Amino acid sequence: MATVRILGFRCLRDVTFRFGEFNVLVGPNDSGKSAALQALSGDLGGRLDWWLPGRKARIEGQWEPGLRLVLRPERLKQPCSPAVDSTVPQLVGDGSNLAQVVDALLANDRDRFDRIEREFARLVPLVRRIAPSPRGTSRQLAFRLSYRDELLDATRASDGLVLLLAFVVLAHHPSPPKALLVEQPEDGVHPDRLGEIVGLLRGLSEGRFGRKVPVVLTTHSAYLLDLIRPEEVHFLIRGEDGATEAHRFDSIPSLAERMESFHLGEFWTFKGEQGLKALLDGDPAKAS
Repeated sequence: MATVRILGFRCLRDVTFRFGEFNVLVGPNDSGKSAALQALSGDLGGRLDWWLPGRKARIEGQWEPGLRLVLRPERLKQPCSPAVDSTVPQLVGDGSNLAQVVDALLANDRDRFDRIEREFARLVPLVRRIAPSPRGTSRQLAFRLSYRDELLDATRASDGLVLLLAFVVLAHHPSPPKALLVEQPEDGVHPDRLGEIVGLLRGLSEGRFGRKVPVVLTTHSAYLLDLIRPEEVHFLIRGEDGATEAHRFDSIPSLAERMESFHLGEFWTFKGEQGLKALLDGDPAKAS
């Protein structure tokens, strides 16, 4: 368990998180989820405290800055320059160097590339091979199909296909980040695929692929929450003064009894953050 305190950063005046290995942040738009990931990535940018003039925003606790990802399918699909040396670059924030990362794995770590390819083919049986291909002086991600001898250019592949590959590559990367921070991994993905993505990210947090990597996600998906345990979820809400409050689901009194007839995602959708806060404050009339 890591206790992390963020002070004076945007709407996060003074927010404390108790993180485990795997964590999910939920809340309305503009509740501070993205601000929290930005702070956890170390991107405070020397900003002054919004709440106390003259003091700098800061983060306290045992936390090493992580890799923040806001993956964009159109960026994942684009060609990029080939690997230039024996190192395997880390995926950048929008995923725009995915083809370069895959090309570097193929050139410099064939055993790991083969593991990624096998895992991806298991998840997507219609794909037999991952094939970074020359495109002028660049590399273009492509897929060799299992049901016909055809190379499918990534620009013609579905958004969900390239997003899933990005998560498989992240899980098996030879140099994982200190922490992984992912904005809305459900975007562009069919609900049936969310279990596979959560499984990969949870495996990364539990050390199934090597070193344990703390994972923090944000989501607006009830389907994704159905795959998560209550103690892993923090709900964010803005107070009357505009400052964000963060609370763990498992801090709600009698949560197990209240959720008897619900999955977690259903309970969150039914109550909403205002209703959850009312339960936390012991005001069930406002929570109904």
